[in-house]
Amino acid sequence: MATLLNETIINAVPVLMPIFDSLHALIQSLQWLVGGMFGLYLILVFLRWRESRMVSSILKEIRDDIRELSRDIRAVNERVNKIEKKSKSR
Repeated sequence: MATLLNETIINAVPVLMPIFDSLHALIQSLQWLVGGMFGLYLILVFLRWRESRMVSSILKEIRDDIRELSRDIRAVNERVNKIEKKSKSR
């Protein structure tokens, strides 16, 4: 219906035809610009999501390594404590 109304206005007033053409070109440019920005925004959101997943996996690996090192340190401390107890009892 809007198209029919626009065609009626354009046909009724031929003097306004250049104005409508320039408005149409401006609207098309805005649609392209907004569509382009939206597309870039989606790409950036996807890249940010991927980066956060990578960082999360790296942090998980670091956490696991720290836990393993903590276990090793506890084991070494227990051995040292046993050696110290033996040397004190002598």
